[in-house]
Order: sequence, then structure tokens, then C-alpha cells
Amino acid sequence: MKFTWMPKDAAGKKAVYLSILFVALMALKMTNLLRLPLPSPLIAVLAVAGLVFGLISIFLHKGRAVLLLIPVLVGLLVVAWTTAELMFPH
Repeated sequence: MKFTWMPKDAAGKKAVYLSILFVALMALKMTNLLRLPLPSPLIAVLAVAGLVFGLISIFLHKGRAVLLLIPVLVGLLVVAWTTAELMFPH
């Protein structure tokens, strides 16, 4: 089985780009370098979309790229965080 760095299919590439966009927007929002009028849940949708595209690439297109781990892990982190916030609000 051969592993590559970047996915070859469109769903895998979308997943990687969405996760990079999610990380960049959250970093800009947290550092207050730019005052973005985007709410955090709207930015989190990018991570969940990256998770969906990443899972589609892995299971349907048999994607075995190393960079597909990033959107899946980031998306699972956002889903776990959202679930915990809904279960145990503070």
C-alpha cells in the first residue's frame, strides 16, 4: 500500500483546504489581528465539512494520503468539543 502526502481526489483536496482555512480563521480570530465578524460556530462548520469530505475520500475513494489525517482529526475535535458544550454547558 502506497502512501502519498497530498490526496489525489477532489474530496480529499477539499478536506485539506477546508481544515487549513479553519485553522487559519480560528488563529486570526483568537489573536485579534483582524477583527473578523465571523462567529466561531460558523468557522467550526468548515471543520465539520472537512471531516465529511475527508471521510468520503478515505472510504469511498480509498484515499491513503498522509494529509487526510489532519481534516479528520480537526473535524473530530470540533465535533467532540461541540458535543461536550451541548451536554455540559457552563
